[in-house]
Amino acid sequence: YIVARGISVQRLIGVTNSSNTIEDAISTLSYTNNYKQITIITSEFHRYRSEYIFNRILFGQNIRFICSVDDVIEEKKQKKIELIKLKRDN
Repeated sequence: YIVARGISVQRLIGVTNSSNTIEDAISTLSYTNNYKQITIITSEFHRYRSEYIFNRILFGQNIRFICSVDDVIEEKKQKKIELIKLKRDN
């Protein structure tokens, strides 16, 4: 997804040994000294939980959060827009 948008594979660090967001943040601790800024890419659905956990575990680090497109959420938004349009037409 992000490589298709121009981000070099060499700049990516995947956290694969964890089973939850807390473990993701703990695993990321080992990289924090090597970078001025860490960008966390997550889904819109997980964004607030990720921000809460990462900001507490990586306290004081320069962290940026980016949401990938979440098809389920986008579908729900579209249905809500269609419902609003339908109500207006009636």
